[in-house]
Parts: sequence; C-alpha cells; structure tokens
Amino acid sequence: MRNGLNCRFWQDCWILDVPLKIAFEDLFKLVRDPDIIVADCWVDNDWFVDFKRSLSMLEFERWSKLKGELSNVSLEQDSNDIIRWGLEKKGHFTTKSLYRFMISGGMPSRIAGHIWKCKVPLKIKFFSSKFLTTNFSVLLAW
Repeated sequence: MRNGLNCRFWQDCWILDVPLKIAFEDLFKLVRDPDIIVADCWVDNDWFVDFKRSLSMLEFERWSKLKGELSNVSLEQDSNDIIRWGLEKKGHFTTKSLYRFMISGGMPSRIAGHIWKCKVPLKIKFFSSKFLTTNFSVLLAW
C-alpha cells in the first residue's frame, strides 16, 4: 500500500489476508460507501469511515479493533500502489500458482505435487490428480 488510490478499503485484501468486508462484516453492513478507496478513508493522518448511523458500544469496540489493525499503516502521497500476487511468496503472478489454486479448490495438496513429479505417463498423472480433486462418484460416471 502506497497512496491508496487503486485499492478499495472494504473490498480488497490490503491489510489482512481477507478483505475487511469479511473480517469486519458487522461494520461493513453499516458503511455508507462500500466501494470507497483507501485514500478517501485517510483524512488528516487518521482513519475515517462514514457510517450510516452511530455505532453501538459493541460496534465501536469493533471499529477500535479495526483502527488498531490500521495503526501501522500510513499512506505515501507521492508513490503509487503496488499489486502483489497472494498465491506466490515473491508476490509475482505465475500460471502454475493459479492452476494449483484452481484444481485444489484453494487448498494446497502435497500429494498432488508428488504425482506431477513422478516418471509415469501423462495420462496417469492427469487421472491421478483428477482423482484427488474430484468427487469419486463423478469419476465413476466418466
């Protein structure tokens, strides 16, 4: 996060591993503008979100917790935001990481990695990986 002009405050993963609309769903339901960008929430070196109504005590505690998460973040007006690919440690997009994510339903499989490294015919590798990632009853109908 640099200047916050290309990142939506509630919709994008920018401070946590999930969007704030999921981590703080109760607060998200109360915001006036769910698509507001991060830069518009950074006002006079502090975080501000416009809610539809006043917050209850419990909601205010949640807002304080969110502000605690935001306390280490400050925006840099003179530099642009950086997009980082979350499925790779280095942050660079690879088709391999996307494919791995798609076939595993979002969950990594250690066995699948060994299957693709085995020295067996490709059709066996393919069938084995399908077997691990697909409902067995679907394969029987295939």
